Amino acid sequence: MNLNKILIYKQTNKNKYKNLIINQANHKQQFIKQKIHLQLNKQKDIYEIDEQFLKKAKKAILKNINDIRQQKNLQIFEVDGLYNIINQQYSQFLLNNKQDNNFYELMQIYIYTYLFQQKNRKQKNQILQDSQLCFISAQYEQEQVLSEQYIYNYIIELGYLFLESEQDRVHLLSNNNNIYKQQYKYKIIYIDPQNNSIGIGVSCDEQTVSIVLTVCENSIVYTRICKPQLNTIEIRGKVLDQSLGIYAIKVHNLEKNQDIQVIGPEFIEFNKQKQEFKSIFQLQKEEFNNQNLVDLYMRIMPDSITYMNNQGNSENIQFKHLQIKQRMPVIVFPDLEDQEEEDMLERQKIEEEIRFQEETININNKNKYKLYQQFFIYLFISLYIQQEIRNELEISIQDASRQHFEFLQHNEKLQEEIKKLKQKNNVYVEQSSEIVMNEHKYLNTLGHVHQIRLDLKQIQEKYNKMCMELQQQLIIKQNKCNEIKEAFQELKLEVGRKAINFKTNKILDEKVLEDLKIRENQKSKEIQELRLIILKLRNSYLKNQKSLLQKDEIAQDLHLIDFEQLKIENQTLNQKIQERNEELNKLKKKNNESIQILTHTREKMLYISQKNDMVYDQKVKINKELDDFRQRFKAIKITKEENYKIIQNQNKKQGKFQIIFFIYLIIQQINIYIYIYIFIQIYIQYCKF
Repeated sequence: MNLNKILIYKQTNKNKYKNLIINQANHKQQFIKQKIHLQLNKQKDIYEIDEQFLKKAKKAILKNINDIRQQKNLQIFEVDGLYNIINQQYSQFLLNNKQDNNFYELMQIYIYTYLFQQKNRKQKNQILQDSQLCFISAQYEQEQVLSEQYIYNYIIELGYLFLESEQDRVHLLSNNNNIYKQQYKYKIIYIDPQNNSIGIGVSCDEQTVSIVLTVCENSIVYTRICKPQLNTIEIRGKVLDQSLGIYAIKVHNLEKNQDIQVIGPEFIEFNKQKQEFKSIFQLQKEEFNNQNLVDLYMRIMPDSITYMNNQGNSENIQFKHLQIKQRMPVIVFPDLEDQEEEDMLERQKIEEEIRFQEETININNKNKYKLYQQFFIYLFISLYIQQEIRNELEISIQDASRQHFEFLQHNEKLQEEIKKLKQKNNVYVEQSSEIVMNEHKYLNTLGHVHQIRLDLKQIQEKYNKMCMELQQQLIIKQNKCNEIKEAFQELKLEVGRKAINFKTNKILDEKVLEDLKIRENQKSKEIQELRLIILKLRNSYLKNQKSLLQKDEIAQDLHLIDFEQLKIENQTLNQKIQERNEELNKLKKKNNESIQILTHTREKMLYISQKNDMVYDQKVKINKELDDFRQRFKAIKITKEENYKIIQNQNKKQGKFQIIFFIYLIIQQINIYIYIYIFIQIYIQYCKF
């Protein structure tokens, strides 16, 4: 399908961008085809292009958003594979270009029309759903050493900024009037039917990082496409709209427009509690590529669909009465590494659910008396542990005191021996009072150390409790702040709807309110950018301040003599630099002269070679002519000898007439020799030339 026809169809849904899209389509058509069409036709998987740490960053961003949605009892976002492709390409576009809504729409239309080559307008309205675009592009800090860990942390910090912007927060954490409740895992979740799936794109280079998020509505989502065995394909997914049910799966070739495999509800496993489906069917190796597509068809009244019923017949399915809701190329989705991680997470979730159920069953079966008993046992154990710690400390103190007593006894023995020696020399010194004082000080210090350790433990416990309380207060205040922001936005909308224009005495239109919203969102984005700039400038300012302080400290330490020595060294180095620059200039001049001489000699050599070729050609021609003359000369010589023999024979018979005829022949031969001599002289002149 031609891209201009697609844009004309898009004009009917969005009249605002009618003229802009038509003018830019011709300029950007070739770029989009080269970027997107080639990537969809690659033989290797699209998801193998990104580096592993960027995949981790995408997962971390999605996890942070889903955690906040879980705190608000909202439905978790599911990943949309097609929007992942679009956002990855658009994030690469934002690295070197500014934001362009028209370019993003062209990418979206081209991919969908490449995969969904439909002529029916109703089916296009079902496929091309409205989506909300959120993006951030920022540069690294100046003089920062880049590494994978720094880029990873910087991407996650930028991911948190989506939740600070009012417009992006409305798309990511929206609370619409169409929200309905659903019970899931012992709690109530508020499901938003408008925004239930997301596509993430992350790109980076040496200077900038760009993140693109697209939030959209989907009735059904792929969770896995894989090959469990040879010539088989396994497809898993999740139904997000409970008013519809999956009815058929079709695999067909895009180029040949030919159906490869059609499967009805009799070969589909469906879990009504989790709203998940699974199907396994045969498929050849050649059919597992990007040119083959998997379609999911849905139907109203899901309760009337009977799954895993062998009585049905998939060939009798009428696709006219069904709705196509999702399409995907036959590629491995997600990656093998992501599949292993998802399997591990699913196993952990199942184990946690089993443990939780077992714990709840055990708690319900036990009596209150046992709970109290366990509580008292816990207290008794804690007291017993504390008492054991005290006993161990007392034992250690007793051991230390014993060692001290033994050392004192040994010291006394040594002192007695010293006394005996001093008595011999009439010298005696009493040191008993000092020994008693040392014992008293040692015991006091041991008790003081023990008391300090106990106080330290108590202080640590106190501060840990205070930290937990402060964290809880912070979480409560953040939730209140978010609620106040949302209430303030709702109040703004209510006031704007009730406001009256003093000139026309009429209520403001919704278009005016939407324009005001757009302006406010733009200013909030500008504020975010300014905050980033301020942070960068602040960091650079602090670095410059530190460097100035270091320079001041160095300047204080320097003396006048050192300063003069440095000045002299600086002068000598400058002189050397000047001499080297002069030598460089001389070498450059010599280089230029040598280059000119070489070019002149090359030109002369070419001219001489051409001239030699001409002379060589003339020489070849002359040699050919010489060869011809030599052959003629040999023939003439042979005829001469023959004629000479004939004349000698005839002279005997004839008289004077024969002599005259012989003279005539000699004259002719002499003329021939003259011509040959002239030719040889001409040849010699050419050779000299």
